[in-house]
Amino acid sequence: MHIKRRTFLQATVVATAAVVIGKQARAQAAPLPPLFISVEANQAWDTTTSVDPHGNPAFSLYTEDQILTSGGLRVAPFEGTTPFSVRRLRTADTVDFFATFGGFIRVVNGVDHRTVSHDIGPRHAFSGSLRDGFPALGAMVAAVQGPNLPLAFLSSGGFDDTQGIVTLTRSGRQSIVRELARPNRSTGAATSAQFFPDDVDALVRDAQRARDARRGTLLDARRALRKAVTNHAAMASARGAEEGFLDLANVLDASPATADTNTLISAASLALAGMRTVPAACASAHLSFGNFDTHFDHDDDVTGHRVRMRDLLEGVGHLIDEIENNPANAALKARGVLIYVSSDFGRTAYNGGEDDGARGKDHWPVTSAMVIGLGAMRPRVSGGTTIGRTTPFIDGVLQPGLRAMPLRFDANDNLVPGTSPTQTGAGLFALTATEVNFALRDALGLNDEEPAAGTARLVDRFALPEVDAGFTAVVAAGRNPILNDV
Repeated sequence: MHIKRRTFLQATVVATAAVVIGKQARAQAAPLPPLFISVEANQAWDTTTSVDPHGNPAFSLYTEDQILTSGGLRVAPFEGTTPFSVRRLRTADTVDFFATFGGFIRVVNGVDHRTVSHDIGPRHAFSGSLRDGFPALGAMVAAVQGPNLPLAFLSSGGFDDTQGIVTLTRSGRQSIVRELARPNRSTGAATSAQFFPDDVDALVRDAQRARDARRGTLLDARRALRKAVTNHAAMASARGAEEGFLDLANVLDASPATADTNTLISAASLALAGMRTVPAACASAHLSFGNFDTHFDHDDDVTGHRVRMRDLLEGVGHLIDEIENNPANAALKARGVLIYVSSDFGRTAYNGGEDDGARGKDHWPVTSAMVIGLGAMRPRVSGGTTIGRTTPFIDGVLQPGLRAMPLRFDANDNLVPGTSPTQTGAGLFALTATEVNFALRDALGLNDEEPAAGTARLVDRFALPEVDAGFTAVVAAGRNPILNDV
């Protein structure tokens, strides 16, 4: 029998769609953990163009007196003294990104990714480990919160390794998901032409379920056919979730920015639609954007680094605006959403460029991250704040790239930067992506996982032993210095 591509794809995507009764029962007794969205600025951003400004001609086009203070953050201008102006889709106007959304953002500067490899950097940024074999943080969240949701872990690309703990759906386009959800429609839209009349389509579905039941009976009698039993169970789950998947299609029909020119906005809109479907279709998402690998033409007015950074911030602003201000996302806001924005690593000072002055910037291990708490998560992530510090100088000598200042804990368990990047001593440690991920795991409730009998918690299976011992102790004592006020 010939199977149409649309039917096959639908079966593939919804094969994970089942309700986990035990997790639902626990959710009734305790607040649901926050939803999670990670944003990957792929190919290594240069945060001296945004949240880690240094007004030195070796690093930037602006001067120290042109650096802005906006939304509680010290930020670089877009050009000269001009702030980062981005489109705001909800109000159909243009706004200063940091003045409008900076109050939600906690900037973490001086994060040492300890690599300049495009293969290893994203893994460290979004799993917390330099070693292979670790899943993305978003995959861990989905595996704990709802591994059998139709779009449990949604990704538009980048580092989205799952290590087999949850099914990955990779898509950044709402139109594709609608087509998968409505296989009897020519384009997936609710008003598009049908392949079969509704009554015929219903008969086909009934026949499929009856066939599945017969197969189930036969397989029950032949338990040795383990693979067949497993595949049948997955298909049965998919049949049972068809209506829920259709609910997602209905939500997508009413979602804004379905095909925006900014691909991050389109992917973000899909993720939010999946999260606000009732019941939720998506627990976490990893959104990739940028191609920031500007070894040449770093400051090009059309394709350069600042333009890409502006578009990235525009997509992040759309996420913040939709969750905080769109009534359709009230349930998401009540539950809380944590957004983590990072990149492979950072960039050096200008490399000199070619004879025509088309300067670029090369790879450098030290970079920044942004952590954003929305709705119920906002009190736990104090926005408009910067922790950590970098410097381009050591003893007055200009360095080829930013140097991370060492950190220590003060008497109140706050992170305090050292006075020199070469400073060493008791209690001082380097802030790395491992510490950042460890703090995010704690905030996302992964330490509260209740695994099935005979299995280990994911945070134990994928432990981060490299995290600084002092940092581990502070977080274990109920203090999360990356997120709380410092």
